[in-house]
Amino acid sequence: MVDPPLPADLEWIEKHRPKRLEDIAGQGKAISEMREWAGKWAQGRTPARKGIILDGEPGVGKTSAALALAIEMGWEVSELNASDARNVEAIRSLVSRGSQSRNITDVGGFEVGSEPRMKLFIMDEADNLHEGSARRGELDMSDRGGKQAIVELVRMTCHPVILIVNDLYGLTKGSGSAFRSLCATVKFRRLTSISVAKRLAQICALEGVGYDDTILRGLADRADGDLRSAVGDLQMLCAGRRRIVGSDISSLGFRDTRENIFKVLERVFHFRTLKGSRDALLSSDLTPDQLLLWIGENVHTELPHPEDLEYGMELLSRADVYLGRVRRRQNYKLWGYANDMMASVGLARRHKSSGYSPYRFPNYLKVMARTKESRANLKELSMLLGRLNHTSARSIKDDAIFRYRGMIVQDHELAAHLAADAALSIKHMKYLTDGRLSDKELKSIMKEAELIVQAQASPLEHAHVGGLSDFTSEDDGKANSNGSEDSSDPQGGDLEDSDPEDGDLEDDDLEDKGSSQATLFQF
Repeated sequence: MVDPPLPADLEWIEKHRPKRLEDIAGQGKAISEMREWAGKWAQGRTPARKGIILDGEPGVGKTSAALALAIEMGWEVSELNASDARNVEAIRSLVSRGSQSRNITDVGGFEVGSEPRMKLFIMDEADNLHEGSARRGELDMSDRGGKQAIVELVRMTCHPVILIVNDLYGLTKGSGSAFRSLCATVKFRRLTSISVAKRLAQICALEGVGYDDTILRGLADRADGDLRSAVGDLQMLCAGRRRIVGSDISSLGFRDTRENIFKVLERVFHFRTLKGSRDALLSSDLTPDQLLLWIGENVHTELPHPEDLEYGMELLSRADVYLGRVRRRQNYKLWGYANDMMASVGLARRHKSSGYSPYRFPNYLKVMARTKESRANLKELSMLLGRLNHTSARSIKDDAIFRYRGMIVQDHELAAHLAADAALSIKHMKYLTDGRLSDKELKSIMKEAELIVQAQASPLEHAHVGGLSDFTSEDDGKANSNGSEDSSDPQGGDLEDSDPEDGDLEDDDLEDKGSSQATLFQF
């Protein structure tokens, strides 16, 4: 059977996609593992792990290998990629189209009088399930629930499943942890420049384009192991030409490639040259402060020998000194010295490590994420109390918080006045009391604080309600022997006999009377 002619404007990456596994460049070990897994299905035995995860950087041949495996085994392909809806409904619809019965066709009918056909489910970019919401017209294009639905698919299916990822951690984190036991992982390595240049030469021969060796080597080096990018660049250069030369590569411009942190760590710890490690750090989007946290969290697993670990930690401590000076002096030139110290950590290895161990997320960042809300409460509380006390938030946080806590836990009336005068919310009071008061007690305090605020807004209607100063200044009047306040004037005159129209209060007297209302706690 002759294949139909291909469209003239078809992209070369699709036009020259390998149809056989042996045509996949530079992935001999991965291809062998895939064939071994597929062979168990071909023998009618369901493997213990029904799925495999093809893990590797973009453009190394993962999708091409999955499609070529289906052709080699004679399997029907059902593919779901990032441009499709991959929510729980879409995944379960995929399951219903034949994942649990080997004699159901892709259109839902039954094959009669023929051998059951095996279906290969391919999920491309499976690590990019964001569990968010999105729509395309009337279609629900969200990924909500998709990861758990894929787990369900792998558990229940009677057909092989291939998941393709660029970032294995992105797939297996959170609800995807089940994939570690359900699927085997096949690692696709970064292609060498020689492998990329060889494949480009084959495509040039098929397209009838002449070339010299320098242009192919330049394209291969520029791609940095990404064959898909190299083929795309080659097609762009060959447009309207019958021959390409080395100087043509300058027309492609600069390609900025950003790498995820796990690839950066692998290169930093295992490159044997300082330049390679430094380039790995520069390829990351993270700041030097963030890189220091990642390297510091994983250095003890990469350098388990005490001598190596001591040397590595010494380099990290020097990097931390430089970064501290950047923060204090805003001298960002010191970032370069900090990067050099961090890039040298991998060179501290003088002894063989015990083996591979997965990289861990920095514990410091986990703690900061967990305490984000409480730290925000502390900051707001310190600012409000600092404004009330006419002092800095730092001094309140360092010296006054624990003093307030001891007083208001014992005196709920004082707590209500403090909440009213400092405009504290119930979340601030919860933090300030450190869980020593029940929710019922806090609600009672906040209700009393509302009454105090209302009294301060209408002082003539609520003359009996005082302010926070009632707890901090001495009364001008003295209590008499039977407990009632003396209404006589301290100067010997009777206040009741005084006529407010007979004399005016001086400004100094007004200031003295008002100053008592601003008297605050003194420590």
